[in-house]
Amino acid sequence: MKFILTGFAGILSIGLSIFVIWASLKDKASKYAFGGAVHAFMGDYEKADHRYGKALELDMNHFDALNFRGARHAAAK
Repeated sequence: MKFILTGFAGILSIGLSIFVIWASLKDKASKYAFGGAVHAFMGDYEKADHRYGKALELDMNHFDALNFRGARHAAAK
């Protein structure tokens, strides 16, 4: 039982950390880029690429979106 509670507490703290980071981002493009990074971390590259594209629609020079998207495409080739 203690193992289950410890695991649940760990998952809850990770979720809270992600929410705090997301809430601290000021513009919508940064939120989309962060969402793309989370999807890429989870292995869902199609959703990640979509999020990076949305970030670049809002700000075509968004550094993080360009960097993450470029790294993902470079790794795919």
